[in-house]
Amino acid sequence: MTRKKTMNVYSDLELAQYRLRVIAHALETGSELGVENVRFLIDALWRIGRGEDPTAVLGVKGKRGQRRTSKEQSRGDNVRYALSFVAAVMRPEGEGGKGLSLDTALERATTFLPGQANFGITEDTLRAAWTTYPEWRTPSFPRPLPTIPDRQPRDFDPKSRFRLLTTPEKGD
Repeated sequence: MTRKKTMNVYSDLELAQYRLRVIAHALETGSELGVENVRFLIDALWRIGRGEDPTAVLGVKGKRGQRRTSKEQSRGDNVRYALSFVAAVMRPEGEGGKGLSLDTALERATTFLPGQANFGITEDTLRAAWTTYPEWRTPSFPRPLPTIPDRQPRDFDPKSRFRLLTTPEKGD
């Protein structure tokens, strides 16, 4: 399972978390895992069994300051969405924008208006992101990694799957 990285959009941590969600989803639904993912799991389980750090082995050990939870990730996505909004409203009116200045666009993006785009970000944070991430100054951007169910379905019974991997019980 390889995924193209466009303009360094996805961190190694995001890709590793995505890979684990794909594997979990395949196991839950009985879908084909693929040779690469099976080899990855075998290697990871052997290394974890020998005492290596599971987060490092699975590739989900966040570096200093790196977002690891979905809440932290969604805040980062909101910054990206807000920058996209700013770039869009700064476009000339003839190109589908509103022709706003940077200051006005930042103010509009950070002002709470009922029924409007509300990103929950301060103007200072958005201005800093505008300066720090010039590659995000576009009205369009790559979509975040697809969401595969993060939780098991309500009708999922882990014992039924485990039974398939162990010796049959009496009466089965």
